[in-house]
Amino acid sequence: MKKAFGLIELIFAILVISIALLAIPPLFTQLSSSIEGVLRKEAIFYAYYQNGNILTYRWDENSLADENSSHTVALATQAGDSELSQVKPINPEYRIGAVTRKIDLNKEASTILQQEADDVIEDDIDDFNNKTYTIQKESGDFVLEMNITNTISYIADHANYYQEVVNFFIEPEASIIFSTNIKLIKTVISNKGENILVLYSFACNNGEPVLKSKVFQ
Repeated sequence: MKKAFGLIELIFAILVISIALLAIPPLFTQLSSSIEGVLRKEAIFYAYYQNGNILTYRWDENSLADENSSHTVALATQAGDSELSQVKPINPEYRIGAVTRKIDLNKEASTILQQEADDVIEDDIDDFNNKTYTIQKESGDFVLEMNITNTISYIADHANYYQEVVNFFIEPEASIIFSTNIKLIKTVISNKGENILVLYSFACNNGEPVLKSKVFQ
């Protein structure tokens, strides 16, 4: 009766075990890659949601017509196009070229873009500036995470607004420190310091439309 391994059998067993061990690292790599792929998809979806959701907030902290109103108006700006600060001669409550849009030149757009100290939750676009959200996935010993960062800034709004067709070119990275009529919303997905996706959208200092029956030409 055979009671022990022969030399050839032992070598063969070691060879089989070695081959099996060589296959383990690729399996871990494949698992990690699969988790990262799922995480990227979730991060992209959430970034789109974040960027679009910010657009639903009011344009500025000072946009409300008054303390008791939920209606917003256009505001004065420091470096905005002068045409957008002009009002109708007969009814100076309304901006030229926008029959149904009210403007309050006594109120100025915020120059400090951040969440105000008295705001419990975000209530205007600026409140999302420099805010980062993290999406994390864990599977066994693997922990992967991605960051979604929002940045709000002003960009130049100069154009010839009296033309029938307004030609306008937005430079996403050319932000300025003075208030204008356009705020740029930039959402960046990053992983370990590397940008995976950058989303841009913009919001304009328009205020809300007023019922035409209440507007005097």
